[in-house]
Amino acid sequence: MSIHDEHNKQELCNAMKELYSQRLLTDIGGNLSCRVNDQESIWITPSGIKKDRVTTLDLIKVALDGTILERAKEHLRPSVELPLHLAIYAEDDDYNAVIHSHGPFSTAFSIAPVEIPPLTYETKLLVPNLNDSLVPYAPSGSTELASAVTKVITDAGVAILQNHGLVTTAGTLEHALILTRAVEETIQLYCLARQVGGNLSPFPD
Repeated sequence: MSIHDEHNKQELCNAMKELYSQRLLTDIGGNLSCRVNDQESIWITPSGIKKDRVTTLDLIKVALDGTILERAKEHLRPSVELPLHLAIYAEDDDYNAVIHSHGPFSTAFSIAPVEIPPLTYETKLLVPNLNDSLVPYAPSGSTELASAVTKVITDAGVAILQNHGLVTTAGTLEHALILTRAVEETIQLYCLARQVGGNLSPFPD
């Protein structure tokens, strides 16, 4: 195994723990992957392990055609959302990381979507078309869900899955993390502004 492989795996585990600590992953909900440097395979998190306990030994290397190439623990299976991850990587060679999170605000938005205008410079810059990112419901792990997401996510790297959660993708894992937090914070900010009351003041053009 190359040094690059070990670095990618450690980054993935660190991101998993970070998202869990920020309550953007639940005990059983959410999955991450990153493209391997050879561009022909990915490392993906497994099913069946509490999210903050995933280690580098639990990660599974999968070819872009879905073939399992490497796993230290034979009993582990790739995340049920493997088809979703693979479809996103097939969509664009510039996508090198995918995060599927279950943050409370982005998940709430997926259940009861509302029109959210750009609220701050940061939200306008990072998630300018949040309202166009909703993906109709399809079962977890299905090819229907994977196909529906790729039709939306190519515009801004963000897709909100109806009654499910959030998917972000980017050229780096760090940028995908930034997008994940930006979506969650944007929806949270909108909810707080509505609680304050008064007229909503969108960020100026």
